[in-house]
Amino acid sequence: MVNVHTQRDAPDPDGRALDGSDLDRVGAEARAIRELLERQSLLYRSTVRPIPFEPAEPPLVRAFWETVGWAPLFAAGRITNPHAAPGITTVRQRLAEYGTEEHFTLTEADLPSRYRLVYADNDGIGFAVTDEREGVADPAVLSVLWDDNEIVPYAPSYLRLSAEAVLSAAFGSWYSLWLTAPTERTPVPGGGAAERPFPLLVPGAHRLGPDRWLLRSTEQSGPMTAWLLAATAFEHLVEWLHGQDLGGLRIARLPGDTLRRTGPLRVADGTPVRLSGSDDPDPDRSHRAGWIGGIAVIVEERGDRLTIAVNPRHRAALEGLLDG
Repeated sequence: MVNVHTQRDAPDPDGRALDGSDLDRVGAEARAIRELLERQSLLYRSTVRPIPFEPAEPPLVRAFWETVGWAPLFAAGRITNPHAAPGITTVRQRLAEYGTEEHFTLTEADLPSRYRLVYADNDGIGFAVTDEREGVADPAVLSVLWDDNEIVPYAPSYLRLSAEAVLSAAFGSWYSLWLTAPTERTPVPGGGAAERPFPLLVPGAHRLGPDRWLLRSTEQSGPMTAWLLAATAFEHLVEWLHGQDLGGLRIARLPGDTLRRTGPLRVADGTPVRLSGSDDPDPDRSHRAGWIGGIAVIVEERGDRLTIAVNPRHRAALEGLLDG
């Protein structure tokens, strides 16, 4: 997925920063997230460490991170260890590097008087920091843009960005895919009525059942919104996709193993095919999901090119059913 922690068109993740009155709820949801991580991730259980905080640091930030702790797998969610001192060192290094370019004139004096690093883009296009001015319980996030020599708002709630990254890590060992949908459309069953276990910290997280979660990302804005679909089995992803109108949805990267073919889908005689997609498929790129000979698949069509995703355990059996 595109890294947008440093994009100008920053989203507003569910409306507001949290405040001191949310302290007890933050603590309760943070404990529930930690319990989920402990159940789901051996890597978390074996690598989580406490984070040192100063008493004067924002109370909600402390409540969340002191409960969850830091594990290296969180970095996959584009969040940096919240320990303030190492992050400040990284920011100073980045500013020095950027300052070698004539167009870049920003210095540390242009940043908030108190901040912590949220994320530093490895391609060097910018970084994000919190704005921890005195009295702020849940700091806003700002983006420092190298190419524009500018500091712009990114998000009103550092806690929600952090909690989303941490929760995503809980599903690191599951089958998952990123899909984008028009912002005005929700792919959540019942128009969004699925269970939301963390309504304060991760309001876009929906538990669809014991084997499936759907998380709306706060990292994209504009006409399209990104969603993470995670499931304990490849087949559970396909079951969910099969029940959707896939028109207008885009899958960033197909999960599982992939087979490539040219031309229309051809299967051996007598092989049952049950695929659903869209009544109005995009001729340039479209998706279908379902079963070929009882094997769960996701089919991506780009012109005359087919990419067929399958559970790695069933790849050989599927190859035996495809003709061509």
